[in-house]
Amino acid sequence: MQTKSVFCRKVHFRILMPILVLIIDFFNPKIAFPQGHIFYPYKRIFSQDSTFVSLNVLYKEGTTKSTKNAVILYIQNYYQNFINHVNSARGTHMFLNFFIFYCPCDSLLCNVNVIPVGGSGGSINPPPPPPPGPGGSGDFVSIIANNLNMQKNSDQESIDTTGFYKESVIKSFPIKKDKIIAIMDTGLDPAYFKNIDHLIWRDIQHPTIYNFLPGAILNHSLDDHLYKHGTAVAALILHELNKGTSYPRIMILKVLDSKNRGTTFSASCALSYAAQKDATLVNASLGYYSSITGSTGDPVLENYIERCKKSDIIVAAGNTLTPPPHGPDLCHPGNTNELIGTRLFFPACFSTTLSNVIAVTTVSNSYTNCKYQNFSSKFVSIGVKTNNANCCAVSVPFLNALYEGSSFATPIVTGRLMKYFLQNSIGMPHGAGDLHFISSQNPRLSGTTVDSRFIER
Repeated sequence: MQTKSVFCRKVHFRILMPILVLIIDFFNPKIAFPQGHIFYPYKRIFSQDSTFVSLNVLYKEGTTKSTKNAVILYIQNYYQNFINHVNSARGTHMFLNFFIFYCPCDSLLCNVNVIPVGGSGGSINPPPPPPPGPGGSGDFVSIIANNLNMQKNSDQESIDTTGFYKESVIKSFPIKKDKIIAIMDTGLDPAYFKNIDHLIWRDIQHPTIYNFLPGAILNHSLDDHLYKHGTAVAALILHELNKGTSYPRIMILKVLDSKNRGTTFSASCALSYAAQKDATLVNASLGYYSSITGSTGDPVLENYIERCKKSDIIVAAGNTLTPPPHGPDLCHPGNTNELIGTRLFFPACFSTTLSNVIAVTTVSNSYTNCKYQNFSSKFVSIGVKTNNANCCAVSVPFLNALYEGSSFATPIVTGRLMKYFLQNSIGMPHGAGDLHFISSQNPRLSGTTVDSRFIER
């Protein structure tokens, strides 16, 4: 049976008409919504062209439902007044659609999407307003921040989609149920694995949440991405685990859609779930760029990573914006792909302030950075040397596929770390300090990774 999302509402305001605010208990799964509220699936509103404002609101502990509704009303009025001024100055007649999403596992986190619509029904992009301050809600709101787009960031993918693939072999290893790898990605396609079902983590007390995309079906975990990004990440983790003697459980956290798009809201919501369910390692092959000098990253996402105190968060260092396919210079070192100054990639660049963040890139066979992947001796914790003819690219054994990008170096480190934890009865992870158990150092990588650390695949 499908579990339908019940944490979205659309509130429709027209200019020069009275404002009606309907206060609803969004967290009651048996709620009957009043007539006139319209619900749309996630893809209906996920559009950079039509979304005028997208904000994440993080409330303080103990904030009541009535106060939360008052904060939402404050935000709605703020943007309504802005559009009124735009209409007055331009002689236009725009109105606003508000879409409110609540994290299904965390009542302190919600997302507000604002879409202006003109008289013809088409979306219009008026000048962007400044983000609202907390107003009179400062005692109740911890953070109001822009909801940033996250994706896997220009990885090169090549896969045989004709169906002629081999199933990944799941060995008859024992499962250590106290160890969990959470995979934040596009989901998982179990058709590519043989007998993987018994490895999938499930909540034994409540309905399991797999999908954190706003408006999505909560138990929809299938990887619907064309090149199976999340499935390839899971396969690389399992490839490392197959070198050991036992398995952890695999927690599926779908935060990217079929086009590899997600937001800091979906990622933060999933991290809240991983923290609540005591995930040991979290693999996040995704991120976003910040061009602001000295940026400290999205405060909501940072808050939820910090809450994962019992977890190592293994993240991709990111890639350049040069779209694939790339030429024969793939393994040449680059000089424009360093994480520095106005070119920072998050959550990887949280590694200097949050001890549980491990940022990963690929390094070449000659111990240099890869031209189209990010590097930094300050932010990038470790590199993966592929050690094969496909320099700076990763082969996925059973998919007849070759993948390029830091997204696919990341799960190799995740799998290697978990294998070590399983074999040595390691309890709680200790962040980047755990890397010395599995890695080596090479002075030729000075300037590429922290302490010149790398592992060989």
